[in-house]
Amino acid sequence: MSKRDEITKALMDAPSPAAPSASPRAGPMSFVARAGQAAANGLAAENERLKTERSNGMVILRLDPKQITYTGFINRLTESFSAEDEEFRALKESIRRNGQLEPIRVRPSPDGSPHPYEVVYGHRRHAACLLLDTEVEGGFRVLALLDAAAVDPHRLTQLMHAENDARQPLSPFEYGQMYRSWLEANLFDTQEALAARIGRDQTTVSAYIRVAELPEAVLNAFVDRRAIALRWLQDLSKALKDDRTAVIAKAKRVAEQDPRPEPHQVLRELVSAASQGKRGSTSREETVKFGGRVGCRIIRKDRGITVRFPTAVDRRFQAELADQIRTLVEAHFRSKQKGRP
Repeated sequence: MSKRDEITKALMDAPSPAAPSASPRAGPMSFVARAGQAAANGLAAENERLKTERSNGMVILRLDPKQITYTGFINRLTESFSAEDEEFRALKESIRRNGQLEPIRVRPSPDGSPHPYEVVYGHRRHAACLLLDTEVEGGFRVLALLDAAAVDPHRLTQLMHAENDARQPLSPFEYGQMYRSWLEANLFDTQEALAARIGRDQTTVSAYIRVAELPEAVLNAFVDRRAIALRWLQDLSKALKDDRTAVIAKAKRVAEQDPRPEPHQVLRELVSAASQGKRGSTSREETVKFGGRVGCRIIRKDRGITVRFPTAVDRRFQAELADQIRTLVEAHFRSKQKGRP
């Protein structure tokens, strides 16, 4: 019997609250009798609901947080569970004072796992309960909704996405990392299919993925990758296109600074690195004219030369020009070789 079947059987075998029996009475019912009958009907309905939840593997449990682990699709960075994260500290203290008001959702782990359950959503709440379990005398249990149907990875990812949007949305980097992991796991064939499943525009999904795929040096320049705003993507992409070498070199220098600059300052430094490299280039353009008309433009930049003609030139002229360039280049290198000792 698989682990999922064992958990489902245990839930099905668990006793349900029994509804008190009501013996019918002839004639009009008193107020107390009517109230008792309504209560009995309510208990019967609740009993049926619990039976349905058990059959579907949907029931709330109090679990040892150490019995729960993460799936391969965890979508929050470890910084979200750090004691240095102000929001995580506030969440943990709220659970300590008021208890866990909202359950996390878990699913049965695959066979062979040392943990019976995996988190579907509620990673931060689980992490807080895991810490409280070591701090509170007698341990601390986590309130968890068991969803046996979430063994389907498509249901898992959809639930994770809906929960994050409804509670504390992920950062652009975390969204991008999550979407990329879904594609790499072949849960979706294309970005378009992924976007359609979660109800987001494909352009937005692509932008989030591009944030997660920024060069590692650029990501490391920010003390917390969650701070990278989606609106910065255009500037960072342009800077990398203009002078990738300068931007990455600058990012590595920024990462070594202590203390690290604020995120918006990091962005400014990376973008300015590309601008400085562009201004410092030795680009020069000359226009060759004949009879008042432009014959061609000669562009010299760094180690290259480009000749551009305003209109198409015939192949014979192209061949002659290529021969002359070849002759000049060969003569240049012969003279260099003669000058060597």
